Amino acid sequence: MWDKVASTNVVHMCAFMHRSIPALNLAREMIKSGEVGEVRHFRSRFLLNMLTDDGNFSWRFSRSRSGLGAMGDLGSHHVDQARFLVGEVARVCALTKTWSTDAKKKVLDVNDDAFVCVAELENGATATFEASRVAQAHNLGGWIEVDGTKRSLAFQMERLNELVIYEPGNGPRTQLVTQKGQPYCDFWLPMGIQGQHPLGWNECFAHQARHMLEAVATLNKVAPRADFEDGYRVAKIMDTIAKSAETRRFENVKFQTRADR
Repeated sequence: MWDKVASTNVVHMCAFMHRSIPALNLAREMIKSGEVGEVRHFRSRFLLNMLTDDGNFSWRFSRSRSGLGAMGDLGSHHVDQARFLVGEVARVCALTKTWSTDAKKKVLDVNDDAFVCVAELENGATATFEASRVAQAHNLGGWIEVDGTKRSLAFQMERLNELVIYEPGNGPRTQLVTQKGQPYCDFWLPMGIQGQHPLGWNECFAHQARHMLEAVATLNKVAPRADFEDGYRVAKIMDTIAKSAETRRFENVKFQTRADR
């Protein structure tokens, strides 16, 4: 069987972990079904502290070893979520900042500590992305919001099991995304045996692994999880954001066809 799998179905998965979070999968279902209406806005922030008390820098801070800093390491995940939830990125305009200096002089080519970007998606929606690895009061703060003509949705990383739904005239309500019929609801314990337990970040890695193994075992694609095509497109978008930060103007995102790569 494994020889057959190897010869007929090469499984490519790119580890954009946000695609394995139940709340964001529910958000995608609501958007794709039309419950949110026409999407007008996507907003995101990804804030954390990667600085250490002794001043040592990891390879992530080195432009020559890792390329982009906060843009590639953090911003790429939320750019992928804009694509996952709403649609492709068409053009971008960005600003980057670097404050870090390596006290021990091991990393001389420090990459970006933070970036902000405004963008337009292919469907005409606006998008904003912000990420910082030197927001020292944040352990890991992630916010993703989508505004449509019928509803708005909001997700916060530190409240992983919740999706906040805003409805005109009713204000916000918090939906716990561990209910029957919702994404991954029966993956850990079938509903009714011991209730339904909240999930954490580690469980989302298990969701990703399951998708990968299912794709291998069933000879199916990993979609809607991210594949190498998604990885290429996000990398191209991040490179365009970096270019925009240098030119200080809007830059159009241009993808090559598979034949031209």
